[in-house]
Amino acid sequence: MKRRIKKNKLTGICLILCSLYGCGSIQTSETGTETPQTAQTTEALPAVSEVISNLPPVYEYSDGSVTVHATIDLNGLRAGDTLVTASAHVQKMDKDQVQNALWNQTTALSESNADTGDAEYDRNDETEPIFRYPASDPTYGEESRISRTDDSKEPSPDPASDSAYQEDLELSLANDEKSLALYPASGRLYYTRNALMPYIDAAFRNGYRWEDYNADLYSLTDELSFKSRDLAAAELENLLERFGLNFEKTCHAYALDFETMKQEEFHLDISDGFAWDQYKDSWSRDDECYYYFMNQTYRGLPVFHPDEDYLSDYGDDYFAPVQAVLSKDGIEHLEINGIYTMDAEQAVPSLQPFETVVKHMCDSYNQIPEADSCEITQAALCYVVKDGQMRPAWVFLGTFGDGRRTQAVMDAQTGVDVENELYR
Repeated sequence: MKRRIKKNKLTGICLILCSLYGCGSIQTSETGTETPQTAQTTEALPAVSEVISNLPPVYEYSDGSVTVHATIDLNGLRAGDTLVTASAHVQKMDKDQVQNALWNQTTALSESNADTGDAEYDRNDETEPIFRYPASDPTYGEESRISRTDDSKEPSPDPASDSAYQEDLELSLANDEKSLALYPASGRLYYTRNALMPYIDAAFRNGYRWEDYNADLYSLTDELSFKSRDLAAAELENLLERFGLNFEKTCHAYALDFETMKQEEFHLDISDGFAWDQYKDSWSRDDECYYYFMNQTYRGLPVFHPDEDYLSDYGDDYFAPVQAVLSKDGIEHLEINGIYTMDAEQAVPSLQPFETVVKHMCDSYNQIPEADSCEITQAALCYVVKDGQMRPAWVFLGTFGDGRRTQAVMDAQTGVDVENELYR
């Protein structure tokens, strides 16, 4: 069972469960730049349209311990459409707009930090920030975030003590009611209000790899009484634009109704017993909220950065770059983890044959020492951002024989493993 893992400055730690080196080598071009060595170099590669048009709905293949029975997901790309590569740059958020929208306009306390006892940090000041992280903060105390049978429940290090984390910190505000942190260089923002979010986190569990995943108990279509989901989504988009974030996106939201949250609320104490004192005294319609997940797209394809900033699962809401909880009282929680601007586009004229990519993917799995059987059930075409570059890639999803989920991310042009690792 894989616990929640993020490879970024908000966690300060990354646990890589399995690393393979040598899946793709690097060669130096005549210009002196390093480029990935392709899996096939002896003959001309087929055009993009040829590769796409020749794909079956389900691709089948077997090699060693790997069985491929994969549904092909082109994410709407058609044979005549254009794929591109591009430079990718993190979009920076406006500090003043962030503070005004999330702090000054929503606090029920005095506007003066001196009066409220809030801690504020500016990267140009010498004063160190004061951090108070609530139970809902994903960077602290993951006991309620992992398998109920997982023995490794050590909390992540306090990011306030991480020097690299501090270098990017531009704004930090905290009081007993809420906390806000902004990291402009990495395009990250974390905001949460403490009154409701600990209970939301205890009642809504959306990570695919969690044993107690329950997001499917909440509706993706129901309307809550305080506001329509479309209106709430429009307000969220306007807020992001106010921060300076403009991007092509997909968006969906779970309607968290109070009856289901009351039924699903679950707290553990340090010895894995029920922490009855942490349960909400009562639930009502006033506690209902929408939980929004936004994913960036480009030219209609998902933009995925599996190893750029954090170890993530393709298609898992848990790693969506924008996550927001909206209640009748406004924004309860907002987390932003890197939105990109693309430029210097270049059309992709050709791709590796799909069968070549699949063969190389199987070779990577077969190199895992003492690996058990693996079945690949989906292959999705997307864009991957890594090292400041966006490229088309295939993401292969599947499971090992014991049920563990796994994925491989393969460069669609070169056929090599983008991450240089397979994790499970």
